Amino acid sequence: TADLLSSPQTLHKLVAPLMQGGLSPEMRLGLLSLLSRASHEPGGRQALATVGAPRLLVEAADGSSDAAAVGHGLQALAHLAADENFRSQLSGWGALRPLCASLSSARAPDPRTRAIALSAVANVSYVEPAALLSAGVAPHLASLLYETEPNLLRMALTALLNVTRDASAVPPHCAGEMLAAGAPAAVVGLLAHADADIR
Repeated sequence: TADLLSSPQTLHKLVAPLMQGGLSPEMRLGLLSLLSRASHEPGGRQALATVGAPRLLVEAADGSSDAAAVGHGLQALAHLAADENFRSQLSGWGALRPLCASLSSARAPDPRTRAIALSAVANVSYVEPAALLSAGVAPHLASLLYETEPNLLRMALTALLNVTRDASAVPPHCAGEMLAAGAPAAVVGLLAHADADIR
């Protein structure tokens, strides 16, 4: 199956009906699941990009009321963000706004969904910090500083440090959003965190 899902010809056959629309929810979900599985391997990620699948994945992550479809879209985008060959392309695909929005517990009540989105945001923060700020990441990252799960907290800190590394490039409204979300108090609290890496 991995070889098949690394073939642009195969993926084109999966993408075409999604682009045409009119599918039953079950068929759409099944096709999105296969596209998400293709993203697990480097060859599959290349094939996804070749056939124009990322925009469909963004659409699933952003506009679907089906939590499973959102999950498939976010999972695939996270795999693409983890790949240095594609990390800088997520902004052009329109992926940053749905990824940032999915950091909110109101938008993504399942903590696993937020963790997937956060892993993508943390990876993209190394190459597109300004684009993430424009996509509205600041208040979400500030809120995540109150996260109790250490791995999520590390990812949030990584992303926050990357997007604020050049303080002069942080728009005033983003700084205001982080203040309003309680970032200073959260940082003070983290100075006493049990994990030395986090401190």
